[in-house]
Amino acid sequence: VRVGDSLAQAAGLCYLQEPSALAVGEALDLRPGQRVLDLAAAPGGKTTLAAGRLGGRGLVVANEVQRGRLPALVDNLDRWGSWRTAVAGETVANLADRLRGAFDRVLLDAPCSGEGLFRRNPAAAAQWRPGHVTGSAERQGGLLADAARLVRPGGALVYSTCTFAPEENEQQVAAFLAANPD
Repeated sequence: VRVGDSLAQAAGLCYLQEPSALAVGEALDLRPGQRVLDLAAAPGGKTTLAAGRLGGRGLVVANEVQRGRLPALVDNLDRWGSWRTAVAGETVANLADRLRGAFDRVLLDAPCSGEGLFRRNPAAAAQWRPGHVTGSAERQGGLLADAARLVRPGGALVYSTCTFAPEENEQQVAAFLAANPD
């Protein structure tokens, strides 16, 4: 039986994640009592990881702007059972305008061209086009700038993707750091 198809998964006793997703959780350096924002939260794996690390203290806001992905997010968070999670469906820019500096930790697992999915999803490889990298990189720059406005002074912003393209990774981080030396 695949773990993802097991009764334990359906009951919320476990949640199967890629090692790279767990690495993002480590990079957040979560502590009980923190306010955490997961900006592209569906299907909820990193959100459940954050909620578990906060224990009984703190808050995780799981934001997902793609309405079609919200049911999977809500279902996974409901199964997980953390009452310290809230779900939002707002753009990152709108959140940044309303909640500037409100979070100790902000995670932007940015929408990307998805090259890292090719191994487990042949359809992703078949649908990929070079223009996806360019379009994704353009969107990511704006998302990253808005995400930074949500972090409180002394807080942390973690940026990740599931792609290998330097335009979406190293170049995004370098451009962000050049514009935000603090």
